[in-house]
Amino acid sequence: VLELAILTSRLHMLPQDKIQQEIEYLTIGYEKTSGPREQEAWTWLMEKIDAHANKES
Repeated sequence: VLELAILTSRLHMLPQDKIQQEIEYLTIGYEKTSGPREQEAWTWLMEKIDAHANKES
């Protein structure tokens, strides 16, 4: 989740395809290790990323 937070802080600097690649990579660890608090944080961060993607398109 920490890495996703860092990615979220850099959305304005990265192309959408790179953002998607990073999300796919980070999802592997997230799915293996997340608890309820991490899942909540992940959801918040993904909402921000989705909003950014919708704004860019």
